[in-house]
Amino acid sequence: MAPNNFIPLVYLHLLAGTGLTFLSSTHPVSNSLAYRITVSILPLVLLFVLFILSNGIFKYAVAALFCVLLGQSLRVLVERLQQKELLPQVLASVIGIFAAMTAVGFYDKQNLLGFGGYLLAALVGVVLGRIGLLIAMGSGVSQETLLNVNSGLSMIGTALFSIYVAYDTQQLKRDAKSKAKPDYIDASLGLYLDFLNLFSNVGSLMDN
Repeated sequence: MAPNNFIPLVYLHLLAGTGLTFLSSTHPVSNSLAYRITVSILPLVLLFVLFILSNGIFKYAVAALFCVLLGQSLRVLVERLQQKELLPQVLASVIGIFAAMTAVGFYDKQNLLGFGGYLLAALVGVVLGRIGLLIAMGSGVSQETLLNVNSGLSMIGTALFSIYVAYDTQQLKRDAKSKAKPDYIDASLGLYLDFLNLFSNVGSLMDN
């Protein structure tokens, strides 16, 4: 059985990770193309590494680097939102959605856990849509059409990751009852990614 303070410690790790990410997003390291490509690809590699590492100091170091690099990848969006004075509104909206769906996850009786496959399929669809949008940007499609498609994908993404918050909260409740040794990084990772994806999608909607 996980310790009684398992869930509070998971949320403490979540708070630390998001704080590190947003601190990094306000301190850009470089504007070079090579660096932008690196911070787009390397987090995917580190995410895979986190899944295979056992709990320990090295895993925490990799997790910290992962959070910093994701912050660097978000810096362009954060800068735009700051310039338009929209960042406080976006953060308030995301925190509100996250809190509401967390409550749903805690009070619902694990009914969402059976929908994991459907949520994954929807996530793949959104990712493919984003890839298609990137391809369309270089194929002469009108700016208005691109903005409309981007807004549509952002709305779908916001709805999807809102549901994922409740789903991952229910997974957290299940993990709290397991006999496995607690791994706070693994336990908080899903919620951390939900929060950042919510921020990205809500920010994109308000930025359009």
